[in-house]
Amino acid sequence: MSSAMRNASAVVVCVCAIPAMLWAQGDANTPWDPNAHLVAYPKSMGMTTTFEYTAEAEPVWQRGPNKMQFSGQIAVTDPAGLIGLAADTVMEVLVLDEAGEPLMTGPLSQPTPLYEPVVYTSTFWVPTGEMIYRIVPFEFSFDTVIPTPGEFPSHLSRIEWSMNALLSDTVEAIDLPFAPSEEGIGVAPGLEVFVEQTSIEEDCYQYHSTVLIDPTRIAYPHTHKPLSESRGDDIGLLRGYLWSKTGLPETVVVEIDVLDADGVSIQNYAQDARTVGFVIGTGSEEGLTIIAQTLTGTGRGAGAAAFIRYVVARNPYRQKVDFALEDVPVPGF
Repeated sequence: MSSAMRNASAVVVCVCAIPAMLWAQGDANTPWDPNAHLVAYPKSMGMTTTFEYTAEAEPVWQRGPNKMQFSGQIAVTDPAGLIGLAADTVMEVLVLDEAGEPLMTGPLSQPTPLYEPVVYTSTFWVPTGEMIYRIVPFEFSFDTVIPTPGEFPSHLSRIEWSMNALLSDTVEAIDLPFAPSEEGIGVAPGLEVFVEQTSIEEDCYQYHSTVLIDPTRIAYPHTHKPLSESRGDDIGLLRGYLWSKTGLPETVVVEIDVLDADGVSIQNYAQDARTVGFVIGTGSEEGLTIIAQTLTGTGRGAGAAAFIRYVVARNPYRQKVDFALEDVPVPGF
């Protein structure tokens, strides 16, 4: 650890006591039970029938196997301890037709699981003047094949599958002063933040920082992105993380926010906040990744920026999560 990291100051607090935060940490003494945190349900189903043209003396169209694509969503009922879910890597799929007979499944494995983060969306509730937050469901899909030509099943008696979840029992918030400093602040071993420039106006704030990362120890987002209405190919956070693919990092940066002096978010969870975050450049030096980034925010109270908050999850670990659905109806044509 550098001398700058030793001398710089930061405030470390437990996330469960912070009104600005929606993150919560689980109980390290209690095993993480997916049934208490996740609920799966169907979203859509696609069905196709293939006909092949035979090269016989009297060619005819011969019916091939039917195919079904099942899409579903996984709602997060309790985010405590959950960093992300490898929703695009569906494993150990078992699909049973109405008679309890198994259907064929296509290739499902992927070389490296991609852990999608917990993403929030917000709605302003006019009667009370409150912001209501909800977690955007995870989405997944897989294909099944009905090997015998004929009708589609009337329903699927059971669907089983599994995914990997990325979890942590220790989630902390580290508050950095919203002020330039010549010294770096050690957010975690292998992560040092230099706040180089800040500006505060009545309805706008901006800061520029340089971040030094040990990519073998830290998972860090390329850029901060505001709350999302849906999941896409780039939803920030874990989709943009820089970290070694040979194993799990020691620390995951799950969120970066800006707070006022009372610890209330004016960036991620403010009613009229608008933020723009972008990376100016990246590089490497002596095994460290260097990120130069700028973030600008506007909105009522934006001039009261007092802290830059890093929410980090320590010692993440994987856990396989098993799901099952029963009596899923198959739509008819």
